[in-house]
Amino acid sequence: MNNRKDQISRDILLFRDFIGGSSDLYTFLHNTGDEENARRILGEGLAFEEHLLRTSDPVSGNDLVELKYFRIVRRYYGDYTIIIQISSHLVDDLNRRLERSRYHFSEALSQSRPSEEHEENLAYLLPFQFIRGYFDHTHGRGVENPFFDPRYVPPFLEENLQHFLHEDR
Repeated sequence: MNNRKDQISRDILLFRDFIGGSSDLYTFLHNTGDEENARRILGEGLAFEEHLLRTSDPVSGNDLVELKYFRIVRRYYGDYTIIIQISSHLVDDLNRRLERSRYHFSEALSQSRPSEEHEENLAYLLPFQFIRGYFDHTHGRGVENPFFDPRYVPPFLEENLQHFLHEDR
Protein backbone atom coordinates (compact mmCIF):
# COMPACT_ATOMS: atom_id res chain seq x y z
CA MET A 1 0.00 0.00 0.00
CA ASN A 2 2.82 2.40 0.82
CA ASN A 3 4.34 1.68 -2.59
CA ARG A 4 1.11 2.81 -4.35
CA LYS A 5 0.99 5.94 -2.17
CA ASP A 6 4.64 6.71 -3.00
CA GLN A 7 3.90 6.30 -6.73
CA ILE A 8 0.96 8.71 -6.52
CA SER A 9 3.13 11.24 -4.70
CA ARG A 10 5.89 10.91 -7.33
CA ASP A 11 3.34 11.40 -10.12
CA ILE A 12 1.98 14.57 -8.49
CA LEU A 13 5.53 15.91 -8.05
CA LEU A 14 6.32 15.22 -11.71
CA PHE A 15 3.03 16.85 -12.69
CA ARG A 16 3.81 19.96 -10.61
CA ASP A 17 7.33 20.18 -12.00
CA PHE A 18 6.01 19.97 -15.56
CA ILE A 19 3.45 22.72 -14.93
CA GLY A 20 6.17 24.98 -13.58
CA GLY A 21 3.88 27.51 -11.91
CA SER A 22 4.87 31.15 -12.02
CA SER A 23 3.36 34.19 -10.32
CA ASP A 24 3.18 36.08 -13.62
CA LEU A 25 1.10 33.38 -15.33
CA TYR A 26 -2.45 32.17 -14.85
CA THR A 27 -2.62 28.39 -15.12
CA PHE A 28 -5.64 26.33 -16.17
CA LEU A 29 -5.94 22.56 -16.49
CA HIS A 30 -8.17 20.58 -18.83
CA ASN A 31 -8.36 16.77 -18.98
CA THR A 32 -8.96 14.67 -22.06
CA GLY A 33 -9.32 10.94 -22.53
CA ASP A 34 -6.80 10.09 -25.22
CA GLU A 35 -3.36 11.15 -26.35
CA GLU A 36 -4.48 11.78 -29.93
CA ASN A 37 -6.85 14.49 -28.69
CA ALA A 38 -4.11 15.94 -26.46
CA ARG A 39 -1.76 16.15 -29.47
CA ARG A 40 -4.48 17.78 -31.57
CA ILE A 41 -5.01 20.45 -28.89
CA LEU A 42 -1.26 21.09 -28.88
CA GLY A 43 -1.33 21.73 -32.61
CA GLU A 44 -4.69 23.46 -33.04
CA GLY A 45 -5.63 25.00 -29.68
CA LEU A 46 -8.36 24.25 -27.16
CA ALA A 47 -12.00 24.41 -28.22
CA PHE A 48 -14.34 25.55 -25.46
CA GLU A 49 -17.92 26.70 -25.02
CA GLU A 50 -18.91 30.04 -23.49
CA HIS A 51 -15.65 30.70 -21.63
CA LEU A 52 -12.50 28.86 -20.62
CA LEU A 53 -13.58 28.23 -17.03
CA ARG A 54 -16.45 26.07 -18.23
CA THR A 55 -14.03 23.34 -19.36
CA SER A 56 -10.85 24.15 -17.42
CA ASP A 57 -9.87 24.58 -13.79
CA PRO A 58 -7.70 27.46 -12.58
CA VAL A 59 -4.84 26.27 -10.37
CA SER A 60 -1.75 27.75 -8.79
CA GLY A 61 0.45 25.09 -10.37
CA ASN A 62 2.58 24.86 -7.20
CA ASP A 63 0.23 23.50 -4.56
CA LEU A 64 0.58 19.70 -4.33
CA VAL A 65 -2.69 19.30 -2.41
CA GLU A 66 -4.55 21.32 -5.06
CA LEU A 67 -3.00 19.27 -7.89
CA LYS A 68 -3.77 15.99 -6.14
CA TYR A 69 -7.38 17.13 -5.61
CA PHE A 70 -7.62 18.15 -9.29
CA ARG A 71 -6.31 14.76 -10.32
CA ILE A 72 -8.81 12.90 -8.12
CA VAL A 73 -11.81 14.99 -9.19
CA ARG A 74 -10.99 15.19 -12.92
CA ARG A 75 -9.47 11.75 -13.56
CA TYR A 76 -12.81 10.55 -14.95
CA TYR A 77 -12.33 12.93 -17.87
CA GLY A 78 -9.10 11.17 -18.83
CA ASP A 79 -5.43 10.67 -18.09
CA TYR A 80 -4.10 13.51 -20.25
CA THR A 81 -4.02 16.95 -18.67
CA ILE A 82 -3.67 19.96 -20.95
CA ILE A 83 -1.75 22.78 -19.27
CA ILE A 84 -2.86 26.25 -20.36
CA GLN A 85 -0.84 29.26 -19.24
CA ILE A 86 -1.55 32.87 -20.08
CA SER A 87 0.32 35.97 -18.98
CA SER A 88 -1.37 37.49 -15.92
CA HIS A 89 -0.66 40.94 -17.36
CA LEU A 90 -2.60 40.07 -20.53
CA VAL A 91 -5.53 38.51 -18.64
CA ASP A 92 -5.73 41.37 -16.14
CA ASP A 93 -5.68 43.94 -18.95
CA LEU A 94 -8.44 42.11 -20.84
CA ASN A 95 -10.54 41.78 -17.68
CA ARG A 96 -10.17 45.51 -17.08
CA ARG A 97 -11.17 46.36 -20.65
CA LEU A 98 -14.13 43.96 -20.62
CA GLU A 99 -15.23 44.93 -17.10
CA ARG A 100 -18.58 46.39 -18.14
CA SER A 101 -19.35 43.84 -20.82
CA ARG A 102 -20.81 40.36 -20.62
CA TYR A 103 -17.67 38.82 -22.11
CA HIS A 104 -14.83 36.84 -20.58
CA PHE A 105 -11.14 37.36 -21.35
CA SER A 106 -10.96 33.91 -22.97
CA GLU A 107 -13.58 34.88 -25.55
CA ALA A 108 -11.45 37.89 -26.55
CA LEU A 109 -8.41 35.61 -26.96
CA SER A 110 -10.32 33.16 -29.14
CA GLN A 111 -9.27 32.86 -32.74
CA SER A 112 -12.86 32.06 -33.69
CA ARG A 113 -16.13 33.70 -32.73
CA PRO A 114 -19.44 31.89 -32.89
CA SER A 115 -21.89 32.95 -35.53
CA GLU A 116 -25.05 34.69 -34.36
CA GLU A 117 -27.31 31.95 -35.76
CA HIS A 118 -25.65 29.24 -33.64
CA GLU A 119 -25.47 31.15 -30.38
CA GLU A 120 -26.74 28.20 -28.32
CA ASN A 121 -23.39 26.43 -28.90
CA LEU A 122 -20.86 29.19 -28.36
CA ALA A 123 -17.72 27.45 -29.61
CA TYR A 124 -14.42 29.30 -29.22
CA LEU A 125 -10.85 28.28 -29.93
CA LEU A 126 -7.99 29.30 -27.63
CA PRO A 127 -4.78 29.61 -29.70
CA PHE A 128 -2.24 26.80 -29.33
CA GLN A 129 0.40 29.31 -28.20
CA PHE A 130 -1.26 29.31 -24.75
CA ILE A 131 -0.92 25.53 -24.41
CA ARG A 132 2.24 24.73 -22.42
CA GLY A 133 1.82 21.06 -23.23
CA TYR A 134 0.10 18.05 -21.77
CA PHE A 135 0.88 15.65 -18.97
CA ASP A 136 0.36 11.92 -19.51
CA HIS A 137 -0.59 10.55 -16.09
CA THR A 138 -0.38 6.90 -17.22
CA HIS A 139 3.34 7.24 -17.95
CA GLY A 140 4.17 10.17 -15.64
CA ARG A 141 5.61 12.34 -18.41
CA GLY A 142 5.00 15.74 -19.89
CA VAL A 143 4.93 16.63 -23.58
CA GLU A 144 5.98 20.21 -24.34
CA ASN A 145 4.46 22.46 -26.99
CA PRO A 146 7.36 23.97 -28.99
CA PHE A 147 5.15 26.96 -29.88
CA PHE A 148 4.14 27.78 -26.29
CA ASP A 149 4.17 31.53 -25.62
CA PRO A 150 2.10 32.68 -22.63
CA ARG A 151 2.67 36.31 -23.63
CA TYR A 152 1.32 35.82 -27.15
CA VAL A 153 -0.92 38.68 -28.30
CA PRO A 154 -3.14 37.35 -31.09
CA PRO A 155 -3.42 39.61 -34.16
CA PHE A 156 -7.23 39.42 -33.95
CA LEU A 157 -7.41 40.48 -30.29
CA GLU A 158 -8.26 44.15 -30.85
CA GLU A 159 -10.87 43.25 -33.45
CA ASN A 160 -12.51 40.82 -30.99
CA LEU A 161 -12.46 43.43 -28.23
CA GLN A 162 -14.01 46.09 -30.44
CA HIS A 163 -16.69 43.66 -31.60
CA PHE A 164 -17.57 42.67 -28.02
CA LEU A 165 -17.51 46.21 -26.64
CA HIS A 166 -19.68 47.60 -29.45
CA GLU A 167 -22.09 44.67 -29.27
CA ASP A 168 -22.83 45.39 -25.61
CA ARG A 169 -23.94 48.96 -26.30
